[in-house]
Amino acid sequence: IKKSQYILTAAGLVAWFASTGVQAGASFAVGALVSIVSFTLLDRLTAAIAGGAVSGPGLAGSALRILLIGGLLFGILQIYKLHAIAIGTGLLITVAAITWENLRGTLWNTNLV
Repeated sequence: IKKSQYILTAAGLVAWFASTGVQAGASFAVGALVSIVSFTLLDRLTAAIAGGAVSGPGLAGSALRILLIGGLLFGILQIYKLHAIAIGTGLLITVAAITWENLRGTLWNTNLV
């Protein structure tokens, strides 16, 4: 999933920079960065829970982290007047990467490709 996140982020950056300019490209990059970091932290938490040894903040700490990230993003949007749609698409990078990996796995496992 991580490799797909990076590929989709690179493609999105090129598309946003080319179509709308630097501000939208930077906004997309912020959203993608938050998405990738959030996924990484959530992945670590689920691995710790599955392994039986929860190391780190636990569920309450993770919820607080998500709220802080959301507040930080809202503040950045308000202060710097970034492109909201670009940030939104950046935040969806992880969803797109997971969807792509699932489709790819399904197609390869059924010999359709």
